[in-house]
Amino acid sequence: MSSITSLLDLLFRCPEEMAERTPTVFQVCLVLGVLLGGLAFYACIRSVRLWNQTYPIPWWSYLAASFAALVVFSGTILLPSSGLIKDAAVSLIEDWSKRLPRDRRWTDETFKEAKRQVVKLGLEEPASYQKETIPVSHEESRKVAARTYAQAAVAHFREHNPLLSKLLSPKAAPTEEEIYDNVRVFFEKNSGKKYGVEQAIDLASENLRQDLQRQAPKVVVYARAIVILGVLLLTALPFALVGINAYRDIHIHQ
Repeated sequence: MSSITSLLDLLFRCPEEMAERTPTVFQVCLVLGVLLGGLAFYACIRSVRLWNQTYPIPWWSYLAASFAALVVFSGTILLPSSGLIKDAAVSLIEDWSKRLPRDRRWTDETFKEAKRQVVKLGLEEPASYQKETIPVSHEESRKVAARTYAQAAVAHFREHNPLLSKLLSPKAAPTEEEIYDNVRVFFEKNSGKKYGVEQAIDLASENLRQDLQRQAPKVVVYARAIVILGVLLLTALPFALVGINAYRDIHIHQ
């Protein structure tokens, strides 16, 4: 996923969060967006009359004005809802954590790597190595397997969410102490069971969420700056196209 796709995915989750948390505010933003969008459409069409009153407005100018209206409408909703980008990011992390165990390529590759790391330790009995399991009878083996899965999960998240990953700090990856505590608590509560993919993904997801809480103010500022700059640039484009064409029309008829 590219940074642009990641950005759009994150930003368009914000109105969903607003509609769910503050439906009245969302409805007000919708009405305001329609009004401002209509004003932008009218301004784009009529502004050229300020210096070229005889300009015959071509059909494509209405398409350009419609684009300006759509941008303003979207910006009117995205700007106030961007304050909820932290919640939208948490929603994105939760969706990712549910999809990851179904990624066969990732699970197969991570399993092989975790097993390789455990074998490298040389602590487990050779007879315990079965095709579909990783022997973790020793505490160090458990830690190595858990660390491999947790770090691979964070790496997968960073690869598939490049924009959000740039906003997260290096502390987003679980530390050795956190992995150790997670493994210890799991085996205390689940004696005889194996530490699986879900536990490592949950650990990585929780770390990502906690890091996002720390970075939240910065994330909101970045999001609002991107929305404002995007709206200004994308709105200026159709205005400029219509205006330049009207200006050229003056010279043609002089």
